[in-house]
Amino acid sequence: MNIKKIDYLRLIILIIIFLKIIFFIVYKAIFILNKYDMKYLINNGYLAPLISYELVKPNLSNIKITAGDYNLKELANVVCNKYLITEILYSTKDLIEKSHKTIVFAVNIQHAKLLEVGYKELGFDVLSVHSQLSKNIIKFRLEWFKQKSYKPKILVSVIMLTTGFDLPETDCAVIARPTKSQNLYKQMVGRILRLSEKKEK
Repeated sequence: MNIKKIDYLRLIILIIIFLKIIFFIVYKAIFILNKYDMKYLINNGYLAPLISYELVKPNLSNIKITAGDYNLKELANVVCNKYLITEILYSTKDLIEKSHKTIVFAVNIQHAKLLEVGYKELGFDVLSVHSQLSKNIIKFRLEWFKQKSYKPKILVSVIMLTTGFDLPETDCAVIARPTKSQNLYKQMVGRILRLSEKKEK
């Protein structure tokens, strides 16, 4: 075996060792993040207290499960029902009126538009953000939501605000998008758990 082959084998061994170290670090990081779950973070003052209500319970028993969550097309057919929309609107009305800023999580764009129109008819200041809007309109609507107001504000979202959006004053979430995914649920609820002076008062 010549010197070049020995050096090549050493390089392969070093790469394998390096990859094992990276895998171990990532695994430990995931383990630590899972250990410090939402309940732990709330109890230790890292997140705001959570009060949850199951106000509407649609029948989801006939919806197929795709990749561990409800099939979106079938789910949309259920949640876009006008009677269910009305039930969501009126069951959340009082809670939203007592809040500063509310994010409503919708299943798809049609669902978001129905909720937006419905909340407007109830007298709320409400806008929606989804993929059919231009980047400038989305930016404008997010800035509108962030601005201070004496009236409650509602932002209806399709996927967009589950991550990467941080506004601690947001103190109410309407999960109108049922999910079997714990990660997605935590992402949605996490939008309202940031610490804020208004929440502490």
